[in-house]
This record gives sequence, structure tokens and C-alpha cells, in this order.
Amino acid sequence: MKGICLIICCLLLLQSRWVTAQETFSFDHPVRIDDRMGLPSNMVNALVQDHEGFLWIGTQDGLVRFDGHRLQVFQHDRRDAGSLQNDRIESLLVDHKNRLWVGTSQGLYHYDSEDQCFLPIDGKKYPKAGEILNTQRILSLFEDDQQQLWIGTTTFLACYHSQQDSMEVFTFSVKYPDTTFDATRINVVHRIAQDKLIPDKLWVGTLSGLIRFDRLSKAYDFFPNIMEDKDQQYLANSIKALHPLPNGRIMVGSWAGTYVFQPSAAVYSSIPLPQRYHSFLTRLTVNSFIAEPNGRRIGITHREGFSWYDPETGRLGPDYHNAPPQTVYSAQWVDRQNRIWGISDFGVFQYNPLINRIKLHNFPAGTEHFAALPRAALEDPERNRLLIVALSMNGVLSWEMDRDHWSVIPSPADLPDQAGFQHILRLQNGRIVLIANHKLYELLPASNRIIPLLPQVDFGTPAFRSAVEGAPNELWIGSRRAGLFRIDLEKGTFRTYAEELDKVPGDNRHQWIEQVYKDNRGQIWFRTAFEYSVYLPREDRFYHWDSYGRDSIRNLPVVLAFQEDRQGRMWLAGERYGLGLASVDDVDAGVIRVVNQVDGQLLQSVEDIGLDHQGKLWLEHEEGITRYDPETDQKRYFGAGYGVPATVLGLIHSLPDGRILLGRSGGVATFRPEDLFSNKELPIPYLTAFKIFEQEPDGMPAAERLKEIKLSYKKNFFSFEFSALAFNLPEHVRFRYRLEGFDQQWNEAGQRRYAAYTNIPGGDYVFTLQAANNEGIWNTNALQIPISITTPWWRSLWFWIPTALLFIGMVIFAVRWRIRQVRAQEQIKADFDKQLAGMELNALRAQMNPHFIFNCLNSIDYYIIKNETEKASDYLNRFSKLIRLILQNSRAEYVNLKDELEALKLYMEMESLRFDDRFEYVVRVGSGMQLENIEIPPLLLQPYVENAIWHGLAKKSNGKNRLDLTITSQNGLLHCRIEDNGIGREAAQKMKSETTSTHRSMGMYITRDRLSALSKIQPSKADVRITDLKHEDGTAAGTRVEISIPIR
Repeated sequence: MKGICLIICCLLLLQSRWVTAQETFSFDHPVRIDDRMGLPSNMVNALVQDHEGFLWIGTQDGLVRFDGHRLQVFQHDRRDAGSLQNDRIESLLVDHKNRLWVGTSQGLYHYDSEDQCFLPIDGKKYPKAGEILNTQRILSLFEDDQQQLWIGTTTFLACYHSQQDSMEVFTFSVKYPDTTFDATRINVVHRIAQDKLIPDKLWVGTLSGLIRFDRLSKAYDFFPNIMEDKDQQYLANSIKALHPLPNGRIMVGSWAGTYVFQPSAAVYSSIPLPQRYHSFLTRLTVNSFIAEPNGRRIGITHREGFSWYDPETGRLGPDYHNAPPQTVYSAQWVDRQNRIWGISDFGVFQYNPLINRIKLHNFPAGTEHFAALPRAALEDPERNRLLIVALSMNGVLSWEMDRDHWSVIPSPADLPDQAGFQHILRLQNGRIVLIANHKLYELLPASNRIIPLLPQVDFGTPAFRSAVEGAPNELWIGSRRAGLFRIDLEKGTFRTYAEELDKVPGDNRHQWIEQVYKDNRGQIWFRTAFEYSVYLPREDRFYHWDSYGRDSIRNLPVVLAFQEDRQGRMWLAGERYGLGLASVDDVDAGVIRVVNQVDGQLLQSVEDIGLDHQGKLWLEHEEGITRYDPETDQKRYFGAGYGVPATVLGLIHSLPDGRILLGRSGGVATFRPEDLFSNKELPIPYLTAFKIFEQEPDGMPAAERLKEIKLSYKKNFFSFEFSALAFNLPEHVRFRYRLEGFDQQWNEAGQRRYAAYTNIPGGDYVFTLQAANNEGIWNTNALQIPISITTPWWRSLWFWIPTALLFIGMVIFAVRWRIRQVRAQEQIKADFDKQLAGMELNALRAQMNPHFIFNCLNSIDYYIIKNETEKASDYLNRFSKLIRLILQNSRAEYVNLKDELEALKLYMEMESLRFDDRFEYVVRVGSGMQLENIEIPPLLLQPYVENAIWHGLAKKSNGKNRLDLTITSQNGLLHCRIEDNGIGREAAQKMKSETTSTHRSMGMYITRDRLSALSKIQPSKADVRITDLKHEDGTAAGTRVEISIPIR
């Protein structure tokens, strides 16, 4: 028995893996690109992706480049020689150099991405190849492993070598087995493919059979598909698609269906499509093949839909049926992110795994007027089904998930039409209870019947909502009108709790009991009209949560749903207030905290909560769901872009196989939590246009090829238009930009794809553009365009430097001119002052001479009166000599020191003679002084010598009188010291005041004025310092006069 169980488990595991493999490709939630988005034609013939990621779409009326959001159309323009010359695109190819080759109904082109123009393979640029191709309809393009370009046309097969501009052309001539083959169609080459085992062999699908071509020997073999039905044979040899298999076989798609060709036996095996496709022959037309990434299955796109084929087992299916134009199953190729792309006569279809992980399942029918709204679900493992109750559904939905089969267990006759059930639950004894608005029912799963439960009990019109089982056979049911019901199913009795639930009498909390939940301790949690309450059965009491006055971390005034996790934490759906957390072990603690921000982002309004098998919470919002991990406090939001139903309706249910079931209007949605993944694609921003004054400038490369921009200062009003390469939710791509060197921070553009700048000053800048996906993840590889704007000449450095130098020069010139002017004025003033001082000196000197003569004549007169003729004669002689010296120097402003000292000595001799030699004098001259070379104004010293004799020495009656005259020079000044040992100035002044004489000596005053005048015209200042000499006992010891005279 254990062995059988193990085998069954292994089979189930293998089946689940097989189912997972089958779901590698999902055709749910297609994204359709058609003429409503800007496609020039819905009839699409070709589709390729270049190395940069752009999608190129070839239509009947032009070529389109698609970045996920923006369609750029290329069509013939007679005014543009670089445009396509024919708009009907037959084939497309991107080669190893990322060159786009475009096959039209009249010639071959390749796209020059630098100039955004199309270069035809014509006789001008490619003379050898152009003569052959310029009128051909290019049906197919193929690049082999040696990077040779193979071209299929309506009349030949060609191999084009672009480097040598050479082309080889091959036509086929074969022997047909019967007349049903059309010889003119053997050279109409629809498809070219390379053999997987022998690379030098090419398989060529024509409208008249299959050809194997040897690219080395140029030999070929013809393999017709011979059939008894000649009409079928004609269509079976009209080949539209080829797919070489790794084992060397070739899958052939034709107008008559799909075949597998075995080259070694030259045998075709038909892959029979479901019989319902056989209403007419061409409904079997195969358009393309596609291989799964693991290479196991081959997808077949045909006129009626899409089918999977397993070459190893020969198994066909599952099948997908077209319902054009909205539902078309087509798969041509898979891009780098496993998105499926298909072409059709209704446009391009994208099937994105990012949004195809959620499966939508529609209910078989609702009521006549309303879509069914699911309320609760319950597993019925014995019958391998899920039971779902829904409003506006006349019965219980039975869903056999393995085969996706729906049925309805009808409602009993006494239940009003269109009412439906509110809740379903299984009791501990296995009975299934259904909760209707005002009644209870029981579902008998074996007979699929619904019968009344407690029909004898009148509950009134309570408007029941949800229910749980408390003690065995005890129901707790919430109602909108009558409070909380506690029903004993065995006794058929019940009681209600109304006032017990009100915090204060009359607040009516009991009138809105929507949700009832039982935790692992048997405690009953239920939502009231506001906040929530808990019944603790062990204590037979209620706890009421009161959020009034709580701080923000515990404020949760609204509770919509409950969910206990594996750690015994109770999570509360708090609508716009966020997600609340409580503890089943400490109910009285109430709300412990409120989670309203995760990763710095606000949590959307929480309407319901579910728990998956990994312990993560799933939060329902009005639009979308959020996966929240309580352990890491991380969340991931999934909106409509991920395939989540536009409106999720209060039902999150964890299925036994790990899937999550979501309720939606008219059905449910299921997904595996591990299959929902975030968008890893990062949008790649690029420029679509650059404009100056709203005009695209001439002579610039295409905007997306701009490496740098150089502008004149006159063109500093410019704008950028941009887009981003992104195929995952491109409508949610956001942009931000900045002009580095000008903008201090990013400019958040949101979904706006335009940026403009005005009056940008000259300088060097960098325009930086970033794009973010719907998750808010920014692509750090930003687009950067250096921009250089010339500076106006009046703001340029070469203008300002000369201007500044000129200004500085002018300032210097003005300053120097002013200085010279001031100096000239000062010089004039100085010359005037000097002349004035000189005149003053001359005047003072002129006054000095009569003063001296007057004093001498008084002395002579004194001797004559005393009848001292000899002394008078001697004095007169000396006087005459002195007068001669004075007269000699009377006209000179300066005399040399020698002459001055000689005159001064004569004067002192005369004074000594006059005072009967009562004093002696000494004249000392500093060593090294050259008296002849030293000039001073005349008669400067004589008044001070005279004053020392007359007022100092002459009035001293005792002791030896002495007069010392010392002459030295230092620092351009002549220092003269006249020192006597007379009575001193104080005694002299006292004696003068006791006399009645009013005579005032003018010599000292004149000399002082002369020294002052001398200071005005000499750089060195003249100075006189007079010092009263004292003995140790404080008595007068004489007078010292120190005179500093500038030397000329």
C-alpha cells in the first residue's frame, strides 16, 4: 500500500512539473499593438528585434519601430530620397552587425541608423546586386552561420555578399511527379532555414515543394510531398514555414497543415490538427513555428489559433482558439525576457510572462442582470473540487480545477432568485453549512443538493454575513441588523449579542457584524460597526477595542478582516489606516502597532488579508494586491499591470496546492505566489527629438545618435523629446532629467516625455536623462549628452579681459594723472612756501643784522664813555672785522660753518673784552667735520650765545664763568650745544622783573621764527631744546641750549 502511495505521489509530482512546463508560455492578458496605437496597418508580415532592443514591425503599409510605447512609422515620402520606395514590407532581418535588412514588394533595403534613412540595394550603390534585386519581391531573408545573407524572392534564391557587393543567383528546375505541381512556383522562395546536423545544407521552402540546397556545391534536391488528395497535395507543397529539429528532421508548415519531414527516408508525417479545424482546407494554414526555451515543445501558429507539439512523444496540445480581433493566439519568436510576440492580420500581440502569471477563470453564468460576486470558498477534497458561494448566483459553484470545469449546484426553491449565499463552511463533523441572507442551509456533496438547516427557527431578517464554528455544532454568525448570533445546531436554539457589544448604550456597534474569525485558541474575533471585538470563551467575556485617544502607532478605528499567521499574531485589515497587529495570547493588549508604511512608502488601503503557504500575507486593495513579509517587513505591490484583476472583491483564499485564489466580478483569479515576480527590466532612455525654438535644426544627426550638442548663444531656447525602450508596463515608465551645470537637482517629469530650457547662459553643460520602471527602480545608466553654448562676445572672457585691462589702465592713468596733478599743485605750493620761507628768512636776517650792530655800538659807546680809548679802539677794530664778515654774508642764504664760527668767535671775543674777561669760552668741533662743506643760515647761533653771556654769565658775580660751544653732525643735522654756568633762567627772569626796564630782546624771537621757517623748506626739521642745569643741592648750575639745524 505504501508503495502504491509513493508511486501515486511521484506521478502527481511529475504531473505538476509537466503542468508547470506546459505553462512556460501563457497567452493570458495579451497586449495588442494595432492601428489604434498608430500602426499604419493591422496586417503584419514580419517582426524582428535589433541588438539595441527595438522592435521592427513590417506591415502592408509601412515599417514601424516600436520601443514599447512609441511607434515610429517609416513610409515612402517623395520628398525624401532616404525613405522607403515601397511601403509593403514582406520580410525583415537583423544581421550580426545589427544592420536591419528590409525586404519589400519591390526591392531590398538596409537601414542606416546614423542618418535614419534606408539605402536601397540598387544599381547606384550596389551595381552588381541592384540590377537583380531592384524589381524583386523579397519574400524571405536569412543569415547563415557564415554570416552570408540569403534572399528568397518570387523568382529565385540569392546569396548576397555585402562586403564584395556580389550576388549569386540560383533557380531551380526539377522533375515533378505529376501535373498537379506548378513549375512556375518552384522558384517562389517563402522560407530559408539551415540544417541542424549539416550546416552546409539549407532548406528552402517554396510554393511548389521542399528543396535541400548545398551551399558549397550549389547542388540541390527536391522533396515533394506526394498525397492521394491532389487538392491537399497542392496546398501541402505550398510551404509557409520551416523549423529544423535538433535530430535532423524538418517541421514543414504549409497551407494544408503541419508535417514532419525525415530527410534520410524522404518521408512526410502529418501532424493532425483537431478535426474542428477542418471546415475548409485553408483553415489548416500554418504561419510559423516557435520552440520553447528548453527546446522540448514546438509551438505551431496556424490560422485558427495556436497548438503545442512534442516531437518526442508526438503529442499535440494544448490548443488555443482564436476569437478575433481581440483574442488571437500567435507566436513568432521569444525575446530576451521570454515575452512571446506574434503577428496576425489584426496587429501584433505580446504575451508577457510578467503579467501572465495570474489566471482568470470565469463563472459559467450569473444572474440575468448582475455578474456574480464571490464571497467564500471551501475545498471538497473527496471530489477534487472547490465550492464557491457568490452573490447574484442561483446556487453554489463547483469548480473541478484539474480540468477547469464549472458547474452549478442549484439553490433550493425557497431561496429567492439572484440572492446567492453569503458564506460556506465545513463543521468539525464534516457537514457543509451555507449561510444565506436570513436562513441557514446544508449542502449534501454526495447528491449535490442543498437543503434547509433549522427550518423551524425564525431568525427574522438579520442579513447574515460570515460565520465560524465555535464549540462543536455551535455557529457564530455576524449580521448587519441584529448583532452577533450564537446558534446551537443540536438544540436548534440561538441567542444574540447586541447591547453587550456596544461600548456605551445606544452606540449601535452591534448593527454591522461583517467578519467573524476564529483563532487557534478558540477565541472569536469579529468586526463591529467600528473597530472590533473579541469573545474569550474561557472567560465568557467580550473585549472591545477602543482606538479613541491612541497615538498614531496604535490608531486603528476601522477593521475589515482578520488573519492569524503561523506565529499566533493576528493581523487586522484597517482600510486606509493600514495593517494592524494584535496578539491572540494577549487580547486585552488590543492593537499593538499599525503598519502603514513599508520601505518608506505608504501602504495602500487594506480591504482583506490572506496567508500563503510560506507564511507571507497577501493584502487586498481596491486595485491590486500586496505581498507583505512580516519577518522582513518588506512588501511588493502587484497592480493591474501584472495581470491582477482590475477589482478584487473581498476574497483571498489559499488553495491546497499552494495557489492563491482571488475573487473578482464574474469569476476568480489564481496564481502561485512564487510565480509573481517584480519587473526587473530597466527602461533605457533615448532622445526622439532635439529642437531649437520648436524647430529641429538642420545639419544635425538624428536625435538618438547625438553624441554632443554645440549651440550659439543666440539659440539658447531648446527642448528635448525623449522616450524609453521598455516593453514591461511601458505606460508606467517615469522620467527625470537635469542639466548639469544649471539645474541644482533632478526635474521629476513623471510620465511626461518632454523637457525645455530657456535663456541658458553660455557654458558647458550635460543633459542627463534617467528612466524608472513601474517599481520605481531607476536605470543608473543614464543618457548623457554634453552641451556647449557659446558665450556672447560681451560676456566672453576674451572680451572681459581686454575690457578689464583697459579699465584698469584707465584707472591707473587717471590715478597717476591725478597724482601728478596733486604733486604739481603741491610742488607749486611748496615752491611758494619755500620762496615765502626764504623771504621770511631774509627778512629775519635783515632784522638780525641791525640788532647785532646795535648791541656792538652800545658796547663801543660804553668804552668811550668810560674813556677807555684803547679798549674802544680794539673793540672797534674787532667790530669792523665782524661787520665785514656780516656784510659779506648779508646777501647769502647760507654760509659755511667755518665763516659762521669765525664770526661767532669774533663776537665772543668782543663780548669777553666788554665784560673785562669775566668769562672764558671754548668752541669744540666734532672730529672729521669739514666746516667748509657745511652750510647753515647765518647768525642762527649768535642770539643764543649772546643770551648766555648777557643773561647768564654777565650777572654772575662769583666763580669762574664759562661758555662752551660744541658742534657735531649726525643724520643730516648739525647739532650745536651752547652751555653756560651762569645764574640760570629762573634767576635771570627774577632779576628782570625787579627792574623797570621795558626793553625786550628781539634776537631770541627772531631766531626762533627763522628756525620755524627753515623747517618749512627743509626735509629735516630744525629744533631747539633748552635745559636748566642744576647742582646736586638743587641750585641753578647754568643753562644748556641744544640746536638741531638741517645741513644743506
